[in-house]
Amino acid sequence: MTGAVVGIFDAYDEAQSTVNELISAGFEKQEISLNEGNALLPEDFPHGNYVVTAVAETDIKSEIASSVMGHHHPVEVDQRSDEWISSEAANSHPDRYRAHWEENYRKLGGRYEDYVPAYELGAHANASEIYQGRTWEQAETELRSSWQMRHPGSEWEHFKESVRHGFNRGRH
Repeated sequence: MTGAVVGIFDAYDEAQSTVNELISAGFEKQEISLNEGNALLPEDFPHGNYVVTAVAETDIKSEIASSVMGHHHPVEVDQRSDEWISSEAANSHPDRYRAHWEENYRKLGGRYEDYVPAYELGAHANASEIYQGRTWEQAETELRSSWQMRHPGSEWEHFKESVRHGFNRGRH
């Protein structure tokens, strides 16, 4: 199974040390990316400035990548997620996806507000330079990993179409 493990870091040194340790742990350079700036979130969000992504083709490599990233003090996404979601940038158009939710999820129960973070994750990725020219299929693994980091215990399959809708909105 192929997946991505993502770590967000405030300091470049921690991100680069993570990359170096991943290589020492057996990852190939082409399996790792280090991106500066707003890889998944708008620039004005209070998040780490460096995003390390490791593509793990097995569960064991995924565990190794998670362990390595954990040693290098990544941003505590759970602690910051409420801050990110409640920021003015994330909520500037709170009802922009309501019609899609009404059509696809209302009859299943749940609240629209539960889906807003999924729509926004897709929309922020769509606006990000890192995803320009990439299709949903090319971006899904990273977005799934980002979703799972921010919402542990939340089923990706339950929110995937909302993320996809946000990601594809406005693309031709």
